[in-house]
Amino acid sequence: MAGAALRLKIVQAGEPVLRQRARPLSPEEIRSAAVQALIGHMRETMRDAPA
Repeated sequence: MAGAALRLKIVQAGEPVLRQRARPLSPEEIRSAAVQALIGHMRETMRDAPA
């Protein structure tokens, strides 16, 4: 991914946020620059995580 890397916080099992239902996104929202950037940051965080 181009640009500066952003490492996101990884929440652990038991965190309340993991029990929250995400709202559905429209195809347009999924294709938006903001959501695509978030997906890229999530991938980088996953690849950098010790797992």
